[in-house]
Amino acid sequence: MSIHRFPVLIPAEGRLIAGRIHRNTDDLTEPQPGVVASGSWLTVKEQMADLYATQLAALGYTVLTFDFRGFGASEGTPRQTEMPVRKIADIVAATRFLRSLSCVRGEKVGYLAVCASAMYAAAAVEAGAPIGALASVAGWFHDTGSVAAFYGGAAGVAVQASHELFGAFLSA
Repeated sequence: MSIHRFPVLIPAEGRLIAGRIHRNTDDLTEPQPGVVASGSWLTVKEQMADLYATQLAALGYTVLTFDFRGFGASEGTPRQTEMPVRKIADIVAATRFLRSLSCVRGEKVGYLAVCASAMYAAAAVEAGAPIGALASVAGWFHDTGSVAAFYGGAAGVAVQASHELFGAFLSA
């Protein structure tokens, strides 16, 4: 079975996110359940997410993969920088975009999160993303101790924790 892929651009807070739709048919009038898939820290859609998207599309899902802002083909600065609040907003934008497509069936979409994107997807649900089911592969749900080195020590963690959505997960 061949998988059909086509690029999309998703608006997110005044910038464009580069995405890719994966389907097992090129007939866009055939509705399928939708899933968004994202990878771990510092990855782009062509890595982890596309691998899972191909498998899910073969099973009859319409799957959206995307580059978070500041990564890959997406707009946004600074580049290659882990920004939790921005990633949460990108997931909200991506899930709303996929849900808006007429070839996607249902009121909500599924979400497949690899590693660190699992925490961001959980926060996106809290922020109102239309996610009806969340699955994680090797999910990493951040805690203060494990992220300190990535955010510049205690001071960097304090800055990230000052953002309401992300801070709730760090303090849990």
